[in-house]
Amino acid sequence: MREIMLSGQYMKTPADLHKYIESEMLFPEGSARTMEGLWDELMKIEYPTHITLIHSSAMLDEIYEYGEELVQDFCDSCIENPNLTFTLAER
Repeated sequence: MREIMLSGQYMKTPADLHKYIESEMLFPEGSARTMEGLWDELMKIEYPTHITLIHSSAMLDEIYEYGEELVQDFCDSCIENPNLTFTLAER
């Protein structure tokens, strides 16, 4: 299983969030620069992948509603794509 750990400390703006996730998850450049693009890339994942989001409060302090949307999209993507699992961990 592929393990991906994302840190909310690097997600201070929506643009930062998308660039960081795109880089960490090795998505093609420019493919996940919107929530719709991120969703599309998550749906393409074909191998078991676990995503852990740490330091989410750092992200939520800066971009609360957008950050909440990201967390919801990660949760929903696990329902739609059986190869994905997600943990929200505050460390």
